[in-house]
Amino acid sequence: MPNSKAEKARGPKTALDEKFLAVARQVMKARGITSDRGISLELGRSQDFINRVQNGFQSATPDAWDTLLSKYPEAAAINQSQVTGIAVGVNNGVAAHTYTMADCEKERDDARAERDALKKENELLRQQLAMQTELIAAKDETLALLRGGHNRPN
Repeated sequence: MPNSKAEKARGPKTALDEKFLAVARQVMKARGITSDRGISLELGRSQDFINRVQNGFQSATPDAWDTLLSKYPEAAAINQSQVTGIAVGVNNGVAAHTYTMADCEKERDDARAERDALKKENELLRQQLAMQTELIAAKDETLALLRGGHNRPN
């Protein structure tokens, strides 16, 4: 029996761990693996690996994901609507997201465009500041001349 609130509320550390567990459960169901120990050993991990991820003592490592997805190709095709009890919404995509070179290039181009716009804005602000300094100097000179002319006898 749990003794504290922390023990009662234990669960996976992250949403990614929840997804890992959900995909592992679907693989277990599809392959007829009946225990957490069995799938842990199939993944080449310690026998309590799934239990440790489930209770938040450990996170699923990238190696564990890689092993799961490469050893069980059907795991990549599992969508969130097949996962019961964990999914809040429905994701009709695959479990793994591929980030392509085109995505990276688009992100880079967007960052460069933003950088160029900020450089241009910075230059314009510097020009305004220089003009403001010149305007203040001209104002001071005009005031000095006006004061000098006012104090002179006619």
